[in-house]
Amino acid sequence: DDASRIAREALFREHLQGRAEGSVWHRLAVDGERHLVVFLQVDGMPLALMAEQPESEVFAAWRVRSLTGSIIT
Repeated sequence: DDASRIAREALFREHLQGRAEGSVWHRLAVDGERHLVVFLQVDGMPLALMAEQPESEVFAAWRVRSLTGSIIT
């Protein structure tokens, strides 16, 4: 799946290395869209939790509010 592909890539390993948590924008080869990937290492375990969401979804609510506010004012 997409998340496991990201974890194997050098870019993600660079961002995760030495950090307990964080986020990175990453373009997935599957759809060509940038995704926000957030991660959190689990204390005391060789495990990192990871979640991702396409940029279009991350900013969807903001875009609607911005357009609505522009039309009303």
